[in-house]
Amino acid sequence: MRYDIAYSITAHENIACVNDMYENIMKFNAGLDCLVIFHINEALWEEIDTIPARANLIFNPIRTDKARFTSSIFLAHLDNYRLVEAQDFDYFCLLASNDLFVRPVDINRIDATTPWLDVAPTGYSLGDTEMWSADEFLKNEELVRVFKKNDIGIEAAIHWGAYFKKYVFGFIEAFCEENGICKEIFTNDKIAAEEIVLPSLEKYATGQVTPRYGICLYGITEQDIRNVIETGSSRGAVDTHYTIVRVERNMENELRKMIRELKNEPCQLA
Repeated sequence: MRYDIAYSITAHENIACVNDMYENIMKFNAGLDCLVIFHINEALWEEIDTIPARANLIFNPIRTDKARFTSSIFLAHLDNYRLVEAQDFDYFCLLASNDLFVRPVDINRIDATTPWLDVAPTGYSLGDTEMWSADEFLKNEELVRVFKKNDIGIEAAIHWGAYFKKYVFGFIEAFCEENGICKEIFTNDKIAAEEIVLPSLEKYATGQVTPRYGICLYGITEQDIRNVIETGSSRGAVDTHYTIVRVERNMENELRKMIRELKNEPCQLA
């Protein structure tokens, strides 16, 4: 079986929302063949029999707890890639369990904007230290050594809604394997590796950090969702390609209910 996109998701709170997210992905990827891989914790593993089995839905047998501002989310996505690496797919996309699509996935845009592998040093530097926890990174001497040895500069970006060509993410995974970027290297585990290490390696691998398809809307409202559905943006954001928003992991949440009623059509909430 060949898949257009493999979606890698970390989840730890609500098994009903895991099922809801799977159905949301399938709805807004209509016409595409998708593989969906969840990396969950021990508590959710005990509940996976409560949701329907599907041929394209995989639960990684590695179970770990996840926390923001640690390496755990990044390492879980590496685990997911390794689990499905032998499968045939074009793109590997990272999501979190509170992400939901509200617009159809545009595979033509993804094809046109997702870069090829073009490995080149980016020049070791800490970048804009106001944007991330540089002090915590510098405490991790072995990780700093890897970045300096390979002349890689620090980039900061969200991870959710990031699409990678399969072999580009494969290069990133192999780089981590070869350079010991694993659980043991994160001795000072206080940086969001998925938002620092990942985009830094992405730019090293391709020459750019691609636009993410998830939009950051703190305190998201129904009007925000309507705006994204109709325009691909909200709150004055310049980019208009967004397809994913974040809502509470609660099946009774009114915004989640609203999204569940959407159809896979643009501009449906005039």
